[in-house]
Amino acid sequence: YWPNAEGVVWFVENCWPLIKKAFPKTVFYVVGKDPLPEVSTLAQKDTSIIVTGFVKDTRDYLALADICIAPLQLARGIQNKILEAAAMGKAIVATPQAAEGISLLEEKEILIAKNPQVFAEKIVELLRNPKKARLLGRKARLKMEKNYSWEKKLAPLKEYLSRI
Repeated sequence: YWPNAEGVVWFVENCWPLIKKAFPKTVFYVVGKDPLPEVSTLAQKDTSIIVTGFVKDTRDYLALADICIAPLQLARGIQNKILEAAAMGKAIVATPQAAEGISLLEEKEILIAKNPQVFAEKIVELLRNPKKARLLGRKARLKMEKNYSWEKKLAPLKEYLSRI
């Protein structure tokens, strides 16, 4: 999907060098089916970037992640990648565009960054403070349980069907 590729390239070009400077051993995984050529070539240029291509279950990678990112510059609709990361209890750093339409509270359940410098700084902050990252992830998970569970989302339909 072109906006995902654009977001990943934006992140690698503008944020990744700042993160690598602070945490040289950090690895960035790009997980997703059929990466576009501009994404695949990122791994050829930098061994700290791993582009997986198709994986059977993205939860395997989410489970291992310290931080999940959503660096989309153009986003339409709710981003499942954020919902999935939050459901897995992961700290998330996202652009405002990527987080739009999801009721995670800024600075309490998700970190929002409007420019590359701030995006990188927020990631570095979480890498320096794993306790904060875990707390952010736990709060995001609780929000998912409260507001985004199947039971919660299907309640209006169940109510409607009971009236018919």
